[in-house]
Amino acid sequence: MHRYIRKGTVLGTHPVFGPGAKSASNQNFVLTPTNEEEVLVAAKTRQYLEERGANVSIMSPLEHDQMMSVVLGLAHFIAIVSADTLLSFEKFQEMKKIGGTTFKVLYTLMESVISEDPELYASLQMSFPNIKEIEGLFQTRTKLWVDMVKNNDKQGFVKENE
Repeated sequence: MHRYIRKGTVLGTHPVFGPGAKSASNQNFVLTPTNEEEVLVAAKTRQYLEERGANVSIMSPLEHDQMMSVVLGLAHFIAIVSADTLLSFEKFQEMKKIGGTTFKVLYTLMESVISEDPELYASLQMSFPNIKEIEGLFQTRTKLWVDMVKNNDKQGFVKENE
């Protein structure tokens, strides 16, 4: 932003919620000041948002991007892979009808991601810093859990869950 906006003060702001939010109350915002002037604006912005019930975090742009790799990148990746897996089942619609709370939470996550523009999510997946390492760690951890199930290692499963 600093490269293109030469006059005035620029404050990187990421409202971490979708367009369906009706107010700032209970919503998350990340502010990313990069100099002292922006730090002052961030403090005023934080106060304004918190007075309206928002949750505000202030961090560097790099820290924001690294955290978003997990917060958005991993969450979207899990949703996309879960949707791809569940849609492979012939009786998926019946599962949706009989699913409990955990399934409904997973379905809501999947639905929120796959109903959006796939170009956006592809772009995010390809550009988040460290996403390959994060998704690699996810694959490693997935293999560990799959192996415990394959080997009927109930004791290991319980121990890893503690």
